[in-house]
Amino acid sequence: MKQNIRSDYLNNGLKVIVAEDHSHPLISMQLYVRVGGLKESDETAGFSHFCEHLVFKATEKYPENKIMKEVAELGGEINAYTDYDATCFYITLPKNCFAQGLDFLSQLVTASKFTDEEFKSEKKVVLEELKQHANDPLDYFSDSVAENYFKKSNYKRPIIGYEDVLQKSTVDQLRDYISHNYAPNNSFLVISGDVSFDEIKPFVNNFFGNWKEKTIKPQISINEDFPASPGLHRIKLKSEHDYLAFVFPEISEKDERNHSLSLALKAFAYGQNSRLYKRLYTKESLIDSMHIHSYCGVENGISAIIVLPKKNTDPEKIIEIFKDENAKLYERGLRSDEIEREKKEIIFSYRYAFEYIESLGTALGSEEVNGDYKNFLNYPDKIKNINAKNIKKVIKEFLNPDIMQIYYAGKQEISEEIATNHPVIRRNSRKNFSSYPEFRQYKFENGCNVLMKKVIGKPTVGITASFNVSQLYETPKMRGTNLITSAGMMYGNEKNSYEQFVRECSSAGINFNVSASKEISSVKIKCFGEALPKAINMLADTVLTPVFPKNHIENIKRTYLGNISRIKDYPPQYSNYLWKEMLLGKKSNLLSRTGMKSDLKKVNLKKIKQWHEIFYHPSNMTLCLIGDFEFDDVLEQIEDNFQKIPAKSIPIKRNLFTDKTTPCFKRINKKSNQSIIRIGGFGCNSEIPQKNTDFWVLSQIIGGDFNSRMYEQIREKKGFAYSLNFESFSIEELGIFHAVAIVDKKTEEESRKYILHILEDIRLNGVTEHELAVAKKYLSGARLMESESMSAQSSALSYLIATGYSYDYYLEREKRLQNVSLESIHEIADKYFAKENLYTLIYA
Repeated sequence: MKQNIRSDYLNNGLKVIVAEDHSHPLISMQLYVRVGGLKESDETAGFSHFCEHLVFKATEKYPENKIMKEVAELGGEINAYTDYDATCFYITLPKNCFAQGLDFLSQLVTASKFTDEEFKSEKKVVLEELKQHANDPLDYFSDSVAENYFKKSNYKRPIIGYEDVLQKSTVDQLRDYISHNYAPNNSFLVISGDVSFDEIKPFVNNFFGNWKEKTIKPQISINEDFPASPGLHRIKLKSEHDYLAFVFPEISEKDERNHSLSLALKAFAYGQNSRLYKRLYTKESLIDSMHIHSYCGVENGISAIIVLPKKNTDPEKIIEIFKDENAKLYERGLRSDEIEREKKEIIFSYRYAFEYIESLGTALGSEEVNGDYKNFLNYPDKIKNINAKNIKKVIKEFLNPDIMQIYYAGKQEISEEIATNHPVIRRNSRKNFSSYPEFRQYKFENGCNVLMKKVIGKPTVGITASFNVSQLYETPKMRGTNLITSAGMMYGNEKNSYEQFVRECSSAGINFNVSASKEISSVKIKCFGEALPKAINMLADTVLTPVFPKNHIENIKRTYLGNISRIKDYPPQYSNYLWKEMLLGKKSNLLSRTGMKSDLKKVNLKKIKQWHEIFYHPSNMTLCLIGDFEFDDVLEQIEDNFQKIPAKSIPIKRNLFTDKTTPCFKRINKKSNQSIIRIGGFGCNSEIPQKNTDFWVLSQIIGGDFNSRMYEQIREKKGFAYSLNFESFSIEELGIFHAVAIVDKKTEEESRKYILHILEDIRLNGVTEHELAVAKKYLSGARLMESESMSAQSSALSYLIATGYSYDYYLEREKRLQNVSLESIHEIADKYFAKENLYTLIYA
């Protein structure tokens, strides 16, 4: 793939990498500092991540967290993350703001000036983040696996660190940590987007050229002593559900063998095409999900294959099947067709990295951290050169059953022997209803809507088929039917079995998904231009002729039943459900897609097939395709697949039902060390577009981002919360909004009063001109970034047309945004924010 990528060094040692992409007026800049979890000691565990937080608080030019505020005012986004090998500060902006972006990044790493009070406040925030991390059972289990497995390597410590170390940390320690590690010769800058190297290089030198290089203490390489024999380990975890991990050594990403090992692991355990997924999920229906967690980078580490068993599943049976598949892999390696399929999928993923400038920058940055960004450009050739011999060799060394470690968290008994024993081996005249040259809209005689938009220069195509059906069409006796029906359509059709379907997607680089939202259900596809004909055919097969295999349907049901059971393990999600229940009542069909367990258990094949026959028909479909393709060629293929189907009427209409409720206060005590506060109520429905936009902007001002009132008053000034938000949505019948904050129990009451004060103050006094201007700029920028994706565009446009809006409405989104006024915001707040209309839930 052709790409103009150049690099150079400043005199102080800062490496600058620039990747030009002139397809969209955006620029992404990512500054990497080579300090992370691997460079820490027991005494400084979590310092890298803490520093990442602190530098945002104040700099010489931008005190009081002004960098985040100014980025939002420019219509951009800024954030940071810490990994084991590096800390990355990244920003995406409209192209004409690149100089400001460089200024912001340089200030973060060269001119940090946080005060003692800001240090104390942010320490509270980080400690709340740590609690939230520890309260997530999957995160806790994963961290416990690493802590138990590693004896020497710093991979044993979580990147966020430990509570006792962070509590004891001083402001001077963190300032020293920044001083010793933040240096140009210990950093590099990746810039991707609508800019040239020669254009931006002088600006980089202007903002970073005076950054003084330092003597950097080299990171000491630690060679972990990997186990020489298999083992079984138990992890204590407060959860009603089981967790399993199967752990193998992993080679450093700097090692060329890592490509072969990654391919082998992918074929074995990653994705729906993998051997383990087919066996444990598709065939045996023993697990809800499975993923690979890699603790590896510059240093050798581990791959943990983490499995979430279905409720009441015997973990020993899962272990036996895992070992059986592992033994087959070890003895026989991968088949040639598996190797070729995985190569294609990996290269497709590589190509998708070029879809977004930020993902391109991230890919280049990751390779530079591990050695040299130029490796990314040669990546497809390296993958193509992998052969069966390479793969067999890494399997023998790293996926050896004799060194596998098994970790289990649960209440069932597992025999020690299980870890050590070895398994035995038709067309009408075309009328375009659009007056825009880049957009076409057709309506077939059977009622099918077809929308096509041309975007020149993008390699990908976004396809969305939306159907006017959702949980709102379900009666009490049909709850959960739409969810199971929509999900079940992917599991085979009259032309292809599920396995054949997955292979077809993989071989063509097609991403295929079905989702059921509050108002519509959609089939969403992303593919490359050359695979568009195949993608359209697969869409038709999936929608028109699904066979709903009984074993897969039962497996899907069990998975969603498992999800319902697991929700109590995740307080943020569960408290959200309980708050909506207060508002809508327990029997509302807007409460959840699944309904109750008893509802889901009643969904059967007869109901599913009847539901599909009624709703999943071209007469009820809006099909949207966006990308660089020829309109007539694509329309002809769509006609071949969908126009010949006779029209039909949809006998069932949507019918929202809710219980009559009154505003109230409710507290649920769960003996947690954190309180989740949810305060909100009913808002405007979706019938008046401008009012919806007003509410959208107001949501942003209250709790949408770093410039929000909740963020500034509850997190920045008081340090009470790491996670807070203001959420809202609307449908034709009603709208809902609520503020959310996760805080320490000790600050619960004060935090609750802050939220109420914010809502009341805006109700009485409105918002400021500055707040409104910043929110508009940020939301405008966010929309610009979203439009970079063909998939996101097709999904949004399909949804709008399906729910009764026009392409003009889509194009006028920015106009509606700019029409939001102080008066319209105040009117919204005055109407909906009165205290007597609010529902409050405290989940603690």
